[in-house]
Amino acid sequence: MSSTLPATALAVIALVASGLALAWSAVSDIRSFQIPNTASAVILLSYVVFAFCVPSAPRLGALGVGLAVFALALVLFVRGSMGGGDVKLLAAASVWSGPHLLAAFAIVTGLVGALLAAFLMSPLGRVMPRMPRDVAEGAGLGALRQPMPFGFAIAAGGLFVLSQQSSLIH
Repeated sequence: MSSTLPATALAVIALVASGLALAWSAVSDIRSFQIPNTASAVILLSYVVFAFCVPSAPRLGALGVGLAVFALALVLFVRGSMGGGDVKLLAAASVWSGPHLLAAFAIVTGLVGALLAAFLMSPLGRVMPRMPRDVAEGAGLGALRQPMPFGFAIAAGGLFVLSQQSSLIH
C-alpha cells in the first residue's frame, strides 16, 4: 500500500498544478489578452505526470486528441479567428480530456464562451479591460473587432475535465 501513496500524491499534485495553471491562464487572458506559454506547458507536463501515476488514464488517446485539437485550432489561428495562446491552451487542456471527455470539454468551453460573448456585448462588457494597443496591432485587429479573452472559457472547460479526472485517483 505504501508504494501507491507517492503515485497518488503525485497525481493529486498534477491535478492541482493544472488547475492553478488554468486559473492563471484565465486571469492573464482577461487582464492582458495574453496567455503565458508557461501555463500551457505546466498543464501538458502535469498530464504526463498524472498519466504515469494513474494506470487507467488514457495515454495515446489523450496525445491524439491534443494533436488533433492543436491542428484544428491552428487553422483558426491562421485565419485570424483565434489567438496563439488560445491554441496552445486549448490543445494542452484537451489532452486532459482525452477521447472520453472531449465532448464534455467542448460543450463546457462552448457554453462558457457563449456566456462570455453575451457579457462582452452587453453594457456590462464595458468593465472589461481593453486590449493593449501593441497586442491588438500584433494580432491585426481592426477598430471594429472586439477581442474576446477565450482563455477564460477554455480554463472553465479544463477545470470541469480536471474535476472528472480526479475520480481516476485511488
